[in-house]
Amino acid sequence: MTRHLIVANQTLGGARLRELVLARHRAGPATFHVLVPATPTVDDVLGAGALYGGVLGAEGLALPLDGGDERTSQQRAEARLTEALQLLADCGIDATGEVADPDPLTAIADALDLGDYDEVILSTLPPGLSRWLRMDLVTRAQRRFDVPVVHVPAAEEAAGDEGSVEEG
Repeated sequence: MTRHLIVANQTLGGARLRELVLARHRAGPATFHVLVPATPTVDDVLGAGALYGGVLGAEGLALPLDGGDERTSQQRAEARLTEALQLLADCGIDATGEVADPDPLTAIADALDLGDYDEVILSTLPPGLSRWLRMDLVTRAQRRFDVPVVHVPAAEEAAGDEGSVEEG
């Protein structure tokens, strides 16, 4: 049985990530654990609409409609985790999950200290929007951990006009 650690936050509903997880599931017995770093709200480029009141983009990412979302980073991560686990269950995948340290590298290290995984699936926003890519998270994780790290970027077109949010 292969054990997969999925690390994502704003991209949890993305089609590319879902397709990869479904492929791993179909390949044979597997377990999945979803790790959601509690991304600081200021870095949440998808904004308030990520789960509630938003419009789904091409990748299943939500585009914000309401900038007045007062939920904390922890609450947003918990909501995304709940939604992701339900989406996986709807696909016939029994998964576990947790909200983790806001720093994704620390979150991955903590998870790997507590459990054995055969693969880390790291899902990010597209280049230009992704803070994780700007901090070179993929390369840093690949160098630091003795577990294969697979990068799944969301499609650029999913972000629509949100590219300007990052710059502002």
